[in-house]
Amino acid sequence: MEEDAATDVLIQEALACPCVKDLRESPCGPSFESAFTCFHKSKATPKGDDCAQHNTEFLNCLRSHPAAAAAATAAKTEETGKTAAASS
Repeated sequence: MEEDAATDVLIQEALACPCVKDLRESPCGPSFESAFTCFHKSKATPKGDDCAQHNTEFLNCLRSHPAAAAAATAAKTEETGKTAAASS
């Protein structure tokens, strides 16, 4: 039980990251959170193998809402650019 609670805390901390804010606030936010959570709680081998339905729902959402995918990509690119600039 304690391990599950610790995992839940880590998942919530990761989902609070500004790098996924746009995606979480998009129409695909719930399916993203579901797929992300499933993967991190997965006990399957390989990890996440039991999350196909969650991942498919997320992928279908991204296909239906390409702007959500674009926002997530833009946020990732912007974050990567800041990191690269800071290390230069």
